[in-house]
Amino acid sequence: MPVEQIKMLDYVQQLPYVDEELMERFGVDFRMVQLPAATMIGVDIFEEGEYYAFLGRWGSKLHMPKKGGLYFDWVDFPIKETTMSALDNYHWPQPDPVEVNAQLGLQAKALYETTDYALVGSAVIGGGVFEQPARVMGMQNF
Repeated sequence: MPVEQIKMLDYVQQLPYVDEELMERFGVDFRMVQLPAATMIGVDIFEEGEYYAFLGRWGSKLHMPKKGGLYFDWVDFPIKETTMSALDNYHWPQPDPVEVNAQLGLQAKALYETTDYALVGSAVIGGGVFEQPARVMGMQNF
């Protein structure tokens, strides 16, 4: 099959969206109903020494080695100490506009009305209630 431009679903884990033609070739009988990864909305990847880097919407910095890197790791965190003052001074990310989240309903409706595929929801968040705090203040502090 020809190689198409890769559109990333999750930059942290380096997971691409799977092309429709590829799913058809392998007989995949479901389709994902999902938004772009929350880590990537409005985020720019830049180079920092031997790493590709970005600042996630929660304020943490992630790195992936340019040579041999397979995914991004959290390397710096906006909350450096476990105090109420640090939490009070933290700049919380803005929620997505209602129109962004409404796309899920439109996507699901279109797939439901035009295909026979099973629909599977995904938020690409995972990890439970402990993952996000560890990503904002680091595992040691958390």
